This record gives sequence, C-alpha cells and structure tokens, in this order.
Amino acid sequence: MYELLDFETIGKLHGGEKMFQSLEQLLLDTGMATPEQIQDARQANKGSNIADALSEIGVLTQQQYIEIMEFHLGVPHVNLDTFQLKPEVLKLLDADLVKRYKSVPVEKVGDRLTVAMADPKNVVAIDDIAMATGCQVIPVIAAKSELDKVIRQYYTMRESMERVVQEAKPEDEFDVEELSLMVDDAPIVRLVDNMIEQAVNEGASDIHVEPREESLIIRYRIDGLLHERMTPPRSTHPLVVSRLKIMASLDIAERRVPQDGRIKFMVDEENSVDLRMNTMPTIYGEKVVLRILNPESILLKLTDLGFSNFNYEKFKDIITRAYGMVLVSGPTGSGKTTTLYSALNFINSPNLNLSTVEDPVEYRLAGVNQVNVHSKIGMTFDAGLRALLRQDPDIIM
Repeated sequence: MYELLDFETIGKLHGGEKMFQSLEQLLLDTGMATPEQIQDARQANKGSNIADALSEIGVLTQQQYIEIMEFHLGVPHVNLDTFQLKPEVLKLLDADLVKRYKSVPVEKVGDRLTVAMADPKNVVAIDDIAMATGCQVIPVIAAKSELDKVIRQYYTMRESMERVVQEAKPEDEFDVEELSLMVDDAPIVRLVDNMIEQAVNEGASDIHVEPREESLIIRYRIDGLLHERMTPPRSTHPLVVSRLKIMASLDIAERRVPQDGRIKFMVDEENSVDLRMNTMPTIYGEKVVLRILNPESILLKLTDLGFSNFNYEKFKDIITRAYGMVLVSGPTGSGKTTTLYSALNFINSPNLNLSTVEDPVEYRLAGVNQVNVHSKIGMTFDAGLRALLRQDPDIIM
C-alpha cells in the first residue's frame, strides 16, 4: 500500500526541487498511480509521457493531471474557463500555430507573452511562437479540454469570419434569393453557431447583434452587464442576421418592422437551449437580440439562488402559503425568471393547480398550465388572468 503524501511533503523529501528525475516516482509518491497502472498505461500509449498515458486510460482526472505536471515541471497553470481572455492578445497568434501546438496567448506585458500550453516543455513550440510574435514566451500549463474550447470558440470562429468577409458585400447589393443560398454555406453557419455556443458556455443571458456605421458589434449580457465579444466587419451584417432569421423561421426579406421568433439550438450531442429572437430596424440596419433560455440556468434549486439562510427560510415560507402575492422585480438579466421558475418548481405538486400567463413562455414546466400572451387577438395579461380565475387555480404566476 502507498501512503498518500501532499506536494509540500514530497518537495521536502526531494530537497525542495520541483523538477523531478522521474515523473513515475512522483506519481507513486502521491498515490496517484500504482506500478500496475503505470505498466498498463505504458503498454496502451507507447511514446506518450506517463502522465499523458495515465490520463488517456482514465487513471488521472484532468485536475490531477494539471496538478502533477505543474509540480513536476515547476510551471504554473491557468484556468481558461475563468480567466478573462482579451481579443487583442488572442489575435497575436494565427490559428495555424495555435492549433499545431495547442497553445493560446493569454497575457502580454511589455515584450513578455504568457502562453497557455498543453505541453509547456515543447521547446520547438516556444521558439516558433517567440519568432512569430517577437516576444519572450512565458509558458503556463492549461487543461487540453479548456484549450480546445478556446480554440474552437475563438480561432475557428475567426477563420469562419474571414471566409464570410470574403463573400460579403454591401447589404443593398444582396437580393433575397442570393441571401437564402449564402446563409446555408459552411462559413456563416459555423460563425453563427460558434457565436451562440460561446455565449452559452460563458453563461450569457442575451446576445446582442448590433449594426454600427462602420462595424458589427456582438455583445453578451453576463451577470447583468453587456460585454463586447466580437467586432466583425460591417459587411457581414446581412449574412449574420439572415442566418439567424432562417434559424428562427422569420422572413428574411422583411427588414422594416420588428419580428419575433424562436430557435432550438443544439450545444452538443446531448444538450440544447431555446433562444427567443427579436429583430428591430435601426438607422444602420436590423439589430437582433437573442434571449438564451437555458434549462440548466433557469431550473435551479431554491438553495442554489444565493439566499442567506434567513432569507431562504423566509422566501420558502412565503411561497408555500395558501394566500398572498410575491413580487419579483429587477433589471434585465438579474434573475427574475430564474427565481420565479425555481419557486414554481419547488412548490409544484400533483395536488396543486399551477398556471402561468407569460409573454412569451420562456421554458416549459412539467405539470404547470402555461399560457402565452397574444395581444393582437385580445389575449392580454388582463384577459388571461380573468380566465385563469375561473380555472380553479391554486397558484398563478
């Protein structure tokens, strides 16, 4: 049996050095692997370093791999899921170098460029990046999955954008038939898909596609504030908007009046989100706002809403009473919908008749009678509430 030691203890045992003669010995000392697992990993992945091999066969988790390599190499690690990446820094490396070496620039101070790498001991990669940027490269280690995500979200998107720019031309030179054909081409499809996927992964509540006089601005609303993410050339605007309209089954020829639609977007093979889309004509063209209706972020448990213990008990007591009214107010993206849906989910029961009147229904709740507002045909909030009072309700939202 191996005794599990922490890294501080191991460092003292090895004279305080972080660069070990044997990565195998470090893995054994920490109890992260047994001799049998090391042997199996070597047989399964010949040519890989032992930590990579153990990671491939599932012995090491991603976090364990990062920790062991950070300690072994004496190189710090960066969490790309939480690190605030800057577009101007990401642009310092072209997509070919980034993909070839699985390396992403994360920070530049003077002539020193910090680069997150899957393999920070790759001297050839460090030299090539230094030559391409003219900077002194400071390598840090990052998880391969995080690097893949950044490469897919930023660099693949940039390549798609460049292809779209080559095909784009002034908006008034496009006809409807030409737009219909172009927006199904791979570059614009990838660009729009990556834009939505990145917003979902960053936890955004809304995507703003805003035409300006000389450019197109893509902004995400995260934690209530808008953050600029992309500034494609102005010429890409008709293609991006038309692609979104087709996804939402809207009329791409109509640009003079607002339109509303919905999109079902597959984030990956298992997860999807609903998007509520609205277009608004402006002096520079149509502005589009996409509200992301993510079940994972909307259907939270009450305990996940961030209440203090006192406020949690108070809120729970209020929403479970047989009478009364609860008002939830706040600015866009502050969590009103999430709070109300979480409360409904908490009190939902086969013994109760729950109904909602919504404009529009943002997420479908099992066991709840949800009604959409249609003001044009007289189905207003007032009309809906009056009708629900004759439906023997227990709770109305």
